[in-house]
Amino acid sequence: MEIESIITEWDVRVKQIMLFTKPETLSFGNVNRAIDRIRSLAQFLQYNEPILREWMMTYLAENRKAIFARWYTEHINRWIQTHTDRYAYSPVLYSNARADRNRVFGQTDISFEKAEHIAVDVKGKLALEFCDEPIIIKMHEGKEHKYDWDGCWYCEDQQRAWATCLEKCMKQHMHPLLNGNYQMIQYRPELAVITEWEPPHKWEYEYMKEYHDLATYKEYIAKQRETLTNTPGQTMYQILSEFIPMMFHRGGWLLSSSKKSPYDRFIQLWNTLDLVLFSIRMDIPTLAELEME
Repeated sequence: MEIESIITEWDVRVKQIMLFTKPETLSFGNVNRAIDRIRSLAQFLQYNEPILREWMMTYLAENRKAIFARWYTEHINRWIQTHTDRYAYSPVLYSNARADRNRVFGQTDISFEKAEHIAVDVKGKLALEFCDEPIIIKMHEGKEHKYDWDGCWYCEDQQRAWATCLEKCMKQHMHPLLNGNYQMIQYRPELAVITEWEPPHKWEYEYMKEYHDLATYKEYIAKQRETLTNTPGQTMYQILSEFIPMMFHRGGWLLSSSKKSPYDRFIQLWNTLDLVLFSIRMDIPTLAELEME
């Protein structure tokens, strides 16, 4: 079975299991069917995990330099863009981002420091007092302040327009960390030093206050299972309707299929495969215990 076929089948099986909580479907509330489907998915993943892993590691070996260029360009660009957001709070930047990128590109025309300096300068101009765009300035002319709980409507409109203007200017800059165009650098000779590097893992959005290693994340998702309520009198439907979302959103049961380019598939697998067998060993015994109740 080809990689894309495996991933498509994986997605279909997950959607079938999730019908358990979808009213007006034949699978709604059918506990036995849901458990059977989860076990079937576990067998499917155990069989195909080595195939997916082999493809993933081959893709990394053959495209390591391009992956480095794209991963760090997109990652740092997302962090850079928060400098035009007044409400951005402690943007997450991978701890080795500066060192890793400087090891390759150093103080060149596309250095990390150059992009950061521009972003910090832009952030310092977010206040409306620095706005020099006539159209934005005129938005409030001749209009009295109109307040609600969030402040003056017109002032807020001006502020958003000014922030958008600064963001647009930054995205039009030639620096790839500002415009996000990784294709500008994926063939640069400096990338020759990339021989053993592997991209950091991104486990899940809610857990992205920091980048953690695999062992730490496994401890985290195991503890999350302990938060599941199992109070006397609960029906199997109630228990499973809480357990299934926990499985799919914290572990290795779910692989998004919304993006299908080889790079996107690699990233999806890279952030999931190390959790597949662990999740199966952790969750299948829980299903067995539920059946016995």
